[in-house]
Amino acid sequence: MAGAAVLVLMNLAPAAFAQSVTGTGYADLAQTSYGAAQIEALTAAGVLHGFADGTFRPNMLITRGQWLAYMMNALQATTQVSPSGGGKGIYRDVRPGSFAYAYVNAAYQAGWIVPSWLGVKAGGDFGINQVASTGDVASLFVAALKKAGQLTLPKGVTPLTYATQLGIFRGFHPVHGMRVTRAGAAVILENILNYTNGTLLPSGETPVLTVSATNVSPNTVVQLSLALRSVNGQTQVIPANANVTYALDNQTGAVLDTYSGTLIVTQPGTYTVTATVDGVSVAPLTITAYAQPAGIDLSSSSSTLTANGQALDTMTATIVDSTGQTVSNAAGTADLSALQYGSYVDPTTGAPLSSIQFVNGVATFAVKAGTTGGVSDTVSLSNVALSGTALASTFVDPSTTISYTWPSANALTLSPTTATVSDNQATEDAVSASVGGLGMSAVGLPVLAQFTLSGPASFQAGGSLMQTFSAYVVPGVPTQIPVWSLPLQSGTITLDASLSGTVVASTTITAVATGAPTSLVVNSTPSTVNAMGAAQEPALPQGSPFTLYTVSLSDAAGHAVIPATSDPLTLTDNAATAGGTIAYYAVANGQPTGPALSASQVQTAISASTGLAQFAVVTTGVGAVSPQITLHDALTGTEKTVGYSYASGIGVYAMLTGDTPGDLNGASSSVEEGQTVTYAAQLEDPNGNPVQAAGQTIDFYFAPRGNSAEVTVNGSSAWSQAAPLAVTTNAQGVASVSVTVPQGKGGDFQLVAGLPGQTNVSEVTATVGSSLYYTTGLALSSSPYALNGMVWPTTAMPLGQTLGSYLGSAAGSSVGGLSGGATSGNSSGGATLYAVPLNSGGSALFNHDPLEIVTSNPAVLAVTPSTMWTQMGLLPVQFLGNTASALPTITAVGPGTATLTFIDLANPTQPRITETITVGAP
Repeated sequence: MAGAAVLVLMNLAPAAFAQSVTGTGYADLAQTSYGAAQIEALTAAGVLHGFADGTFRPNMLITRGQWLAYMMNALQATTQVSPSGGGKGIYRDVRPGSFAYAYVNAAYQAGWIVPSWLGVKAGGDFGINQVASTGDVASLFVAALKKAGQLTLPKGVTPLTYATQLGIFRGFHPVHGMRVTRAGAAVILENILNYTNGTLLPSGETPVLTVSATNVSPNTVVQLSLALRSVNGQTQVIPANANVTYALDNQTGAVLDTYSGTLIVTQPGTYTVTATVDGVSVAPLTITAYAQPAGIDLSSSSSTLTANGQALDTMTATIVDSTGQTVSNAAGTADLSALQYGSYVDPTTGAPLSSIQFVNGVATFAVKAGTTGGVSDTVSLSNVALSGTALASTFVDPSTTISYTWPSANALTLSPTTATVSDNQATEDAVSASVGGLGMSAVGLPVLAQFTLSGPASFQAGGSLMQTFSAYVVPGVPTQIPVWSLPLQSGTITLDASLSGTVVASTTITAVATGAPTSLVVNSTPSTVNAMGAAQEPALPQGSPFTLYTVSLSDAAGHAVIPATSDPLTLTDNAATAGGTIAYYAVANGQPTGPALSASQVQTAISASTGLAQFAVVTTGVGAVSPQITLHDALTGTEKTVGYSYASGIGVYAMLTGDTPGDLNGASSSVEEGQTVTYAAQLEDPNGNPVQAAGQTIDFYFAPRGNSAEVTVNGSSAWSQAAPLAVTTNAQGVASVSVTVPQGKGGDFQLVAGLPGQTNVSEVTATVGSSLYYTTGLALSSSPYALNGMVWPTTAMPLGQTLGSYLGSAAGSSVGGLSGGATSGNSSGGATLYAVPLNSGGSALFNHDPLEIVTSNPAVLAVTPSTMWTQMGLLPVQFLGNTASALPTITAVGPGTATLTFIDLANPTQPRITETITVGAP
């Protein structure tokens, strides 16, 4: 009977829809029911109606015919399409007398029924009693408004997708997949009506204004965008027929296109933009335009610091425009360059810094002095990144110089190890007392100083309270003064000193109650080996750079904790992966001591007396990427990873290619008569690291034992140690000379390079020969003196494979040959490779030529350092050795491409092999 009631009601004439409604308030529709508000409003408007029994049946699924009838009633004023009883029947299941006959016939005549969208065709079934889906609803809606000129369906977009974008289904609850109930139809119909009158802003959705940038420089185009946002954060497009307006509060420095929502800012200032959508206002947005950052003003409180390990120089970095004015809304970060002698700290907390944060265009940091005087550090910023701010193309990173002076002879400085000390039990904080003024020469005679404590502390760990203490201080050497906290007594401890004829500044320590240790605290200080330390390793000459690491424990509140017993530490690093090498040293008096160690050999522990552990790290081979050091603590079971910055010291060697600090006359080459050959000497520090310093003098001369080949440098063969040829280094720390070899003479010569007055000089021995004995080409081989026709495979190199194994795979293009040409023969699968020198006839030579290997991308093709090959460059990574030595292991370590280059340095034409290799992904 329910179905019959529906048919009777649906047979009413079009005008009867409105006439049949005498009021709202259906028996089965509560005020809080889904769609109740829409159902009652549309019933009152004559669009919907209920059943004869006074129910609406909101959960009943709606059919295609019912939906078409409801939608045509709702859109009659917009489309001018109304149900008509005339015309011939189009579909088999829609006959005259059917409730939907007039509606389907009118819809067909108006072009609302698109066969491909609804899956119907004339003469077939329309599906009048088929349950309507969201696709049916969208197809009829889009077709109706498209024919009425109210919308344009974008190319390639389905009606369902487009109707959804327009918001027709906002608030709609589908059932059984994408089926539509009568209540759901009411929600959709209200959205359609709101769309057609430009007020499609359903309850719970608000218009939101966004901009492409809120902080811009002048003459920047800012694009405004509007969208609808629901309570769950989803956004929808604004209907195309919505009435949108934009407004700008300040038109003197900006131009707003109210049609496209484009804002062009012409002058610095603050601009507030508002918008309305169909009369609904959005939250305003403020756009700030500033003068474009042109640089950074870097200022310091002092350009000179006393090298007492404590002095601070507070520095201010200010973002400025081209006129020098502060860009007050600039925010972002910048990296601090590594210092050789001092360190960066937070001026308030003293915590180490590696980068700074700009707030309102300003950032502050401090430089903490080291313990070496007579030197200077360059403070510079790099990688400046400002949030939403474009830097001027001429933006230059700033730099300034800080000089360090030795403490004056009449100054005694006091430096506590930690700022706090535990009062849980008697705990020591060793205070360093130093009298300066002797520079890097020798220590002075001991002087007697008087020390006085005030506050909860004693100079001894037990027994009677001892707050006065006398100790001899040796000028130039720090003296440790023991300061012990008193158990269960917190407060400020003040240490004063007196020494005749000196100025003394007191220092303070805070005694606090500490909890159990929870984490490691690691501080690093760049320093150099100096004569003030009594126990430095003799293998590290004075001036060698190192980084001093100091490790302590802290509790959950960040207070320093001293363990009850010695707390061992275990060290590991990733230097091998980073492509460099580093060495570890024990520490005494703040200086490296003992032999060089690997990370696994370091035996250090946090002292139960001082609460500290120390070790020193030295660069022995600069890599492409800075390594990291990981410390594992046995007591807390925690790990701490810290960075290490490669550091090169002062130049103490002038090293010819092929020589090393351990073998200063190991370089050799063969040169061809009648040629001119270039020899280069690189400044190196005591650890063999290249030093990039311009303008330093390197002396070149011939060794006393002869120049039988009578070669010349700058037209002379008479250069000697007493009268050398002085050449200055370039920016890379390299000095070069050209040696001219006469024709037909033969013989050999020994060329020497060294710093002025240097006794440890570098030497290369060169043999002059005919072209048959002279290298004119290179080839890769598994033998140092014979060719076996290595070939490049045509496939990608597998990840983890070595070059030797790779060359043993499928045949491809030839490897090497005359001047980089082809060789013949079968491929070899040997893992050991040699770069074989060839003469002009293509035969292998026995020459021990200096050889250079370069990998353009060590993250793809990594070269493992070996005892026969010295790493020289950074990026690209460069290794030097000779052709008699097996090549270092070259491994595919990451996907991508890299170019390998093998260069024979004995020939000015530099015969080489160059090959770009692709490494496949794992």
